[in-house]
Amino acid sequence: MDTDNLKKAARNIFQGSALIIIILNFCLAFIFYAPGDLDCFLSSGKAARSGQNPYKAYAIHYSSADNPAYNVNPPASLLIFAPLSVYDLRDIYLPWTAISLFTYFLSVLILARQYKPTVNEFTWVMAMSCIGTTLSVGQIYMPLLLAVVIAWICLENRRDTSAGFVLGLLASIKPNFLVWIVLLLLDRRYKSVVVSLITFVIISILPALIWGLSVYTQWFVLAGTEVSSSGNASVFGILNRIGLPSLGLPTALFLLLGTAGWCFFTKPPIFRINSISILFSILASPIGWVVYTIWTIPIFLTQSKWSIRLWIALSIFMFPIGLIMVLGSKSNPSYIPIL
Repeated sequence: MDTDNLKKAARNIFQGSALIIIILNFCLAFIFYAPGDLDCFLSSGKAARSGQNPYKAYAIHYSSADNPAYNVNPPASLLIFAPLSVYDLRDIYLPWTAISLFTYFLSVLILARQYKPTVNEFTWVMAMSCIGTTLSVGQIYMPLLLAVVIAWICLENRRDTSAGFVLGLLASIKPNFLVWIVLLLLDRRYKSVVVSLITFVIISILPALIWGLSVYTQWFVLAGTEVSSSGNASVFGILNRIGLPSLGLPTALFLLLGTAGWCFFTKPPIFRINSISILFSILASPIGWVVYTIWTIPIFLTQSKWSIRLWIALSIFMFPIGLIMVLGSKSNPSYIPIL
């Protein structure tokens, strides 16, 4: 067998392995489908509608006294969950899954059309474990991925008003994305920053007008207790779990200030700002769940040539998230604090 045939065979085996992982991810997602997060969101929305604290654990299908479930999203999320809570979980989980799948495939197709990654790269990105996990628990990350993709492309095409509006929406649901807005300010993308902040403020005010300022107090109290939870991939979570909680804030500030200085003085291209913003919105925020790695998909699919660092990162992101959550649980005899 000549060299070309060997390379072709190796490439086919490589791509076949990725396809097997993708199929396993989706099969496991539906075999072990337990939309506990969606159930939790609906319960939180129902509590808000009835005048109760939406940031308490309620008796829901996939929760228990030993393992309570909470809606840790900010009050702006209640603008979505409260109207949806009029429906029963059994009525909404299939449409919700369909919406998640649609927004996911639309996101990767937009990226594929715009940046034309190789079949090999495209296939391996779809093998990330966060995709199956997001589907199985009924999370909101896939619609947010579509918003991330839209903001990314708008920024690259200098459509700053549209980008700012989408970033404001993102930050109101996931304040982690405020990091992106700050780096855009340092890059002097003032129109995007102004539009995003106006959008963020308007959306964030609405829950206080509807449910009162106390809803923010309730959210802050809950968010503070979730920092040490397993699966929190931010420096706050990691340092908290290994017994160094006091180092979380200074470490995050060091990372953010270093990134800000790099952005201000080196004036990097917009794709680097986008990439760093997404990474540090996970790493340097109080809560950065490991499933947030789904938002790194644009970083992979927009690169013209993958470096060894990207391949290493992708290999890490393929590690089963369910196993991370089990090993990172304090109730597990094989507890690994760093997870």
